[in-house]
Amino acid sequence: MTESEDETGYALPIGTLEDARALIGKRTPLRWAPAPVSLGRIQQFCAMTQDGNTSYWEGGVAPPAMLEAWLMPLEWSPWSSTPEPRLPARIPLPGRSMINGGNDTTFHRPVEIGDRLSVEEELLSVSDLKRTRLGEGHFVETLSVFRNQDGDIVAEVRNTLFRFEPGQPS
Repeated sequence: MTESEDETGYALPIGTLEDARALIGKRTPLRWAPAPVSLGRIQQFCAMTQDGNTSYWEGGVAPPAMLEAWLMPLEWSPWSSTPEPRLPARIPLPGRSMINGGNDTTFHRPVEIGDRLSVEEELLSVSDLKRTRLGEGHFVETLSVFRNQDGDIVAEVRNTLFRFEPGQPS
């Protein structure tokens, strides 16, 4: 397995379809959000998106669209080096590019101020080689399970992306 670094500075592991499929069903270690859910961050998000829902502005719950934001790794901190990317960027496959194909999110309970969220990711499937207008590559499906500090499932996100080598359109 080798790595291909792109302009973001992240290195995508380059491997084979068999390397990737060997990871199906394995889960990542639990990763915790760096800070609890806070009213200030909720209000900042709502200001940027111009969301006037009073249940967000006056406290209580976070907008569902913020789910991923609570667990985004910090690009820098005095306590750690380069953050570890999410699971899709750690799967060894051919191809130097990725594009998100879509996701399906199921919310089980609201995210509340003071919650400390965690996420566990799992590789569900990797397709055979496909040819698209973008190039040749593989569709990758992952599942992310978000929990609060009590271990209660807050949401589940099934995500599909296309990992590919840019090439001639088909």
